[in-house]
Amino acid sequence: MMEGQEMREKLLETAKQILKVNSIDLYKNRHDISEWDSLAHIQLVASIEEEFNLSIPFEEVANINCLADFLKYLEE
Repeated sequence: MMEGQEMREKLLETAKQILKVNSIDLYKNRHDISEWDSLAHIQLVASIEEEFNLSIPFEEVANINCLADFLKYLEE
């Protein structure tokens, strides 16, 4: 099982690749990140599900507003 810090770093790297940004904050709201549009949101969810071998319930996908919101699924 991945340690917390390693998990956060992998999450940040995945997000930077999908959003094509050099840096990103775990707690910055997606509406404040111009690269994080609706298509990027779906790509990000799909990539994180694949990368971490998990499934985020469809009805909860719209409630993800920052990268830190993914942590609750990663830490389960």
